[in-house]
Amino acid sequence: MLKYKRCLPGCFAMLVSIVINAQPMKPGDRVKDIQMKNVVYYDRPQVSLSDYKGKNIILELWSKTCVVCIKSFPKLVEFQKLYKDKLQIIAVNSDAKEETKKILQRQKVPANVIPFVTEDKTINKLFPRNYNPWIVWIDNKGIVKYISDGQWVNDDNIRLFVKGEKPKLVQNVFIETPKTALPLFAVDNGKWADRVMYYSYLSHCINGLSVHNLTLLDSNQNFWITRNCKSVIELFQDAFGEGIYNRFVHSNRVILNLRDPYPYMRPKEKDSGWFNRFSYNYEISISPSKGKSIYKMMQEDLQRIFNITAQVRQEKIQCLLLIRTDSIDRIGTTGGTSVNKLVLSSSQEKAFARNIPFTDFVYRLQSLLNPDNSNAPLIDVTGYRSNIDIEIDKEVFEKPDLLSLKKALNPLGLDVVMRNFETETLVITEN
Repeated sequence: MLKYKRCLPGCFAMLVSIVINAQPMKPGDRVKDIQMKNVVYYDRPQVSLSDYKGKNIILELWSKTCVVCIKSFPKLVEFQKLYKDKLQIIAVNSDAKEETKKILQRQKVPANVIPFVTEDKTINKLFPRNYNPWIVWIDNKGIVKYISDGQWVNDDNIRLFVKGEKPKLVQNVFIETPKTALPLFAVDNGKWADRVMYYSYLSHCINGLSVHNLTLLDSNQNFWITRNCKSVIELFQDAFGEGIYNRFVHSNRVILNLRDPYPYMRPKEKDSGWFNRFSYNYEISISPSKGKSIYKMMQEDLQRIFNITAQVRQEKIQCLLLIRTDSIDRIGTTGGTSVNKLVLSSSQEKAFARNIPFTDFVYRLQSLLNPDNSNAPLIDVTGYRSNIDIEIDKEVFEKPDLLSLKKALNPLGLDVVMRNFETETLVITEN
C-alpha cells in the first residue's frame, strides 16, 4: 500500500521514489494518487488518478509489439465515450513517446478521449505482468478490484463494473517466469529434473503463466511440449498437427462428432465459467532417443484422458489455393543477407523480404487472409521451393482482403483462388 504525507514541492523526488519502489499491487489494495507523465493524444501532457476522482478506472498496460492491444484501441474509445460519466480508461506503455504517437496516428485513434501514457516507469512496477495486454480494474473508491487479460474487456463486463457488480472474468496473477528448460510442474520447478526420462501432465488452466506454448524438439536433454490454457480441441489440433504449421487449425479442417461440443470447444463469446472448468495446461517431456514419438504419445494421452478417438483422413473441403499463373520465375532471390520485413513496423513504406524461404511468405499470407482461422485454409500448390525476394505495397498488408491481395500477387506470377480441394482433415469422435 502506498502512503503519502503532505509535503512541500521540494520533497517531490522522495514521493516519486516511494511510488517507484513500492511493492506490486494486488486486488484488494487501495491505490493512492499516481502522477503519469509523457501523455500523448490527450488534452494535457500529464494526468493523475486524482483527476478522475469518483470514477472507475481501467488501466490497459500494453506495448508497441502487441498487435492485439493496438487493434483494441477503437473498441476502448467506444467504451470510453459510452461510459464517460462513470469510467476513465488509461492506456499505459513504456515505449518512446514519438513511436507511440506514430502508432496512434497510423491507427487513426481519436484524440482527447483516452490518455496514452508513454515511457512509464511507475505503473509497470506497481502492476508487473506476464504478457500484454494486462488490465487493471480500479473502482471509484480507489480499490484494485480485478486484474485480467484483455479478452474480458467487453460491454457486458464494463456495465457490471461501473454498477459496482462483479464482471464475468478470470483473474490474472503475476507469476515469476518459470525455468522453461525444467519441468513446469516439478518440485521447485525442476528439482531432480536431470533424472527425469519421461513424464506428461494435465491440469486445469494456470492463468497468467507466461509459458504459453513451448515446443523444444532439438535438445541434448529432453524433448518438450508445453501448452497453456487450451481447449480439448486445441490440444488435439496441436497433437495431430505434429508441428506442421497450421495443419489443422482452420475450422473446416476439423470434423467433430460430439454429443455436446461445449466442454471441448472454446466458446465464441467470452465465458469465464467455461474458462475455469474446460481449459487445460498440458506438458510432456521425453528423452531424445524417443523424441520422434513425442506427438504420438501426446495423441495417446489425449485420447485416453478425454475418451475421444481422433484420426486423420482425406476429405474434399473448400480451400484457398495459392497457384502460379505461369512458369516464369519473377521472385527468385538474387542472394545476400536474409531479411524478413513482412510484418510491418510503423516506419515501413512497403512489406518486403530478401532471400527468405517461400514457405515463410506463405505463412504470412495465411495469417493475413485468415487471422482467426475461421475461414478456408490457404494451401500452397505452387511447387515453389527456392528462396525469394518480394515487395508488396504496405496498404495491402495493413488492411488485407482477397481482391487487393490478388492484384498484388498477379504481377509476381501468383494468384489465390477458391476451390474444393482434397486435403487432410482431423476427425474427432466422442466415444
